[in-house]
Amino acid sequence: MMLMKRGTPAAIVRRLHRLLRLRSLALIACIAMARPASADMPGYPTLDRVMFVDACMQQNTERPRQELIYKCVCVFDQLADEFSYEEFSALQTASLALTMTGERGRVMRTDSMRTQANRFRAVLETAKSACLLSR
Repeated sequence: MMLMKRGTPAAIVRRLHRLLRLRSLALIACIAMARPASADMPGYPTLDRVMFVDACMQQNTERPRQELIYKCVCVFDQLADEFSYEEFSALQTASLALTMTGERGRVMRTDSMRTQANRFRAVLETAKSACLLSR
């Protein structure tokens, strides 16, 4: 086998391949060490996440489905950063309960429920704006 000098094209290509392999391995190691997104949202059941994203997508049918998936997940992540699951559940329930009509809805229309619903809706609008989902 012929000895190659340090500056020959074959030696340079070999060094570049070695460097690229090392960089690829470093990138794979970084990805492997990264925590999954669900670890940042303790206590949020998968079903609630899916239901929120599904409802969000149904409210915005004028946009492409793939775009909506990412934007609705972004909105949910923003809410999860703001509220614990217990807070999220209570505030979302208050927000939805105020839209009920009739006597059942009247029971829910207290000042406390209105305050909670308004807080949830304000944070939701901020999240939608941050995720470029606002109308």
